[in-house]
Amino acid sequence: ERVQGPACRAALRGTEFEARDDLASALGRLPPLRPCGLRVVVSDFLFETDLEALCARLSRGASALFLVQVLDAEDLEPTGGEGARLVDAESGVALEELLTDGVLAAYARRFAEHQRALRSAAVRARGTLLTVNAAEGLRAQVAGPLRALFVAGGGA
Repeated sequence: ERVQGPACRAALRGTEFEARDDLASALGRLPPLRPCGLRVVVSDFLFETDLEALCARLSRGASALFLVQVLDAEDLEPTGGEGARLVDAESGVALEELLTDGVLAAYARRFAEHQRALRSAAVRARGTLLTVNAAEGLRAQVAGPLRALFVAGGGA
């Protein structure tokens, strides 16, 4: 902290968090990740990228890697029967769709495939994927799905 702390804080202060790039592109603008540290990456991970390459890059040189995937209830189990306007936070591209049973079934299949690929990429990179529901309170998250992070990090 005494040696690298000021440089890391300066790099973070100079970094824009405007959510217009995907995670892989945003990482490219940062200085190299410090070796031997515990890395915690918080994202929804709902973007198209080479997940294997992303996880490998994040884990390279780390003592541990945790991917904390924060999802909205509608990401986890979307409700149907109405129209929806879906807006990509990074690109601003919008899609209007009637959420029929067929659309929801296709989403569920694609979401399950994406989750399997993300979990597989994390495991191959010696990382841990923790998926949390944003609707649940922080205390419940720390006692539940995020507990592994605090145990691995040396806490209770």
